[in-house]
Amino acid sequence: ILDIETARGSPTLLLERREGVLSLRSSAPGAPGAVVVDFSSGAMEKRLGQGRKGLIARAIAIGKRGEEPSVCDATCGLGRDAMVLAFLGCTVTAYERHPVVGALLGDGLLRARARDDAIAEAAARINLVIGDVLKLIDGSTAVADVFLIDPMFPERHKKALARKEAQILQALVGKGEVGEDEALARLGLEAARRWLVVKRPLHAPALLPEEEPEAVFRGRSVRYDRYRAGSR
Repeated sequence: ILDIETARGSPTLLLERREGVLSLRSSAPGAPGAVVVDFSSGAMEKRLGQGRKGLIARAIAIGKRGEEPSVCDATCGLGRDAMVLAFLGCTVTAYERHPVVGALLGDGLLRARARDDAIAEAAARINLVIGDVLKLIDGSTAVADVFLIDPMFPERHKKALARKEAQILQALVGKGEVGEDEALARLGLEAARRWLVVKRPLHAPALLPEEEPEAVFRGRSVRYDRYRAGSR
C-alpha cells in the first residue's frame, strides 16, 4: 500500500494488506516479521484472562460490574491496554497521533468487531481518534474518569511489545520527548474526573517528580503511577 521512508540510511518500512490484514514491516535484509494488531493472539488472550486482578485494572480502580470508569487513553499505540480495559467493561476513547500506527489499530479493531464474542463487544467500546491529544483536548473540561498515558520516553523496555514491534515502531515514530510527556501528564491532571494514570518502566523516574502519586502499582517490568486529578 505504502512505502514509508525512515531516517536517512535506514531501510524503508512497508505498509501492506495481505489476506485482509494490514501490516507494517521493514524491507531490511533479515528484518523481523511484520507488525499487525491481532486481538485474538495467544499473548492478548493471556492478558485478557487476568481480569480485574490485572495490574492495569487495579491501577484505574475498576470496581463492581456496571461501575467501570470511562478512560481516555491518550497514547494508545497498538491498543493493547485499551482492549484490556474495554474487555473489562470500560468505555475507552483511544488517541493515536501517528497515522500509520492508527491505521494498524483501526484495522485490528475492525477485524475484532467482525467476530461474534466478547472481544467484538470490547472492540465496540473503543472509539479510536487519530490525532494529537495535546491539540484536541485543552483541559478546560473533564473528558473521562481516568486519563491514561504510556510515554515513549525513556525508550520502551516492555514485555508487552515484542522485540520486532519495538524495532519497527521506533524506526517509524522515533523517541518521545520529555517535554511532551510532561505536557501530557499535566493535561491529564486537568482532563480527568478521577485520576491520571501513568505507565512507566519499573525503575524509571517519576514523570512528575514534584507530584506525589496517590498509589503505585508494580509489576515485573512496568508500574502504574496514579495521581488524583486536580492535584496541581
